[in-house]
Order: sequence, then structure tokens, then C-alpha cells
Amino acid sequence: MNIREIEIRIAKSVIASLVLPSKIFEDGFDDFLFFDADLSSDCEFLEEIERAYKLAFQEIDAGVIFLYASNFASLANIERQASWAPGIGKMRSAMEAGNLHGGVILADENLSWIAVQFSPVELGVLAVNLKKKNAFKFIRQLDRNWFFSISDATAAVIDVDLPLNRALGSVFLEQLVANYSTSNAG
Repeated sequence: MNIREIEIRIAKSVIASLVLPSKIFEDGFDDFLFFDADLSSDCEFLEEIERAYKLAFQEIDAGVIFLYASNFASLANIERQASWAPGIGKMRSAMEAGNLHGGVILADENLSWIAVQFSPVELGVLAVNLKKKNAFKFIRQLDRNWFFSISDATAAVIDVDLPLNRALGSVFLEQLVANYSTSNAG
């Protein structure tokens, strides 16, 4: 599959006119993890996703692609075996050259998972298609210290003293739960 076809598939999967806590994905994703790291520049966070991806999808020949979140234009694509560091550098250079200050999308070429952050200062979401091979393994490989789940959000709605509730507020978390709980997520 060529880069343009992947861009089109991602554009059909993500609703760019919405932001969290709204549902920003069309159907096809079953599990969601939320993050507060900058998807375009937090090297440790990106290294964690790369580590989990390479462990989970060792035998699957699919690379990853970085897109600009506002128009789904490709910023960098990285072959499966390659280190992500040069691709991340290429992405940052493309953003600087284009004076692009928005968020990014990171996805594997098979759309087994997709991470979306419309702005570096907003929460992002990692959506996983559990029907794809090794998707469960990918989720298990991720260091959960970087993420919170719908279960975490539900617990924070119930217990307003939890740090997650204090950080995001009950209204935001209730909407997030309503839009991303498995029965409502698509």
C-alpha cells in the first residue's frame, strides 16, 4: 500500500473537526488509551511506543507513518525494521519548514493502532483495533504509566479525589467515558 492510500484510510478513520472528549474516530477501533505526552516531540514517549510496537508486531511487515493532524499530510514514514529516531527528526523538520505547529497522527500501516493528538498541549488518544493480529500484545507491551484508560476515567468520575479527576474534571471525564466506553466506541 502506498503512502497516499494510507493517508486516505487514516482520513476516513479520524474526525479531524472534533477534539477530546468527543469521539474522534469512526468505527473500527475497540480499545482506547489516553495520554498527555507530546506526540510530536516527547522522545521518551515515542521510544515507548516504538518499543511496544516492535515487540508486538515482530513478524508483521508494516511500518509506521506520521501525519500532520489538521490535513492528514504525510510528514514521515518509517519502515518496520528501521529506528524511529531519523523519521521523528524528518517529521520535526517538515513541521518546522512548513511552519506547522499543530498536532500529529502516528499509525501503523495496517491501522492496527493509531495515535492522534490534534495539538501538542491537548490530550491524545491511542486507538487499537483488537481484531488485528497482535493488537492485544501491543497493548500489553505498553508501559501504562504513560496512559490512562476508560476504566481509570470511570474510577476518577466515581472518586473525585483521584488525581485524574482533579486534573481533567468530572464533566470532561464523564464525556470521555460516554464516548469511548466499549459499548459506545463503535
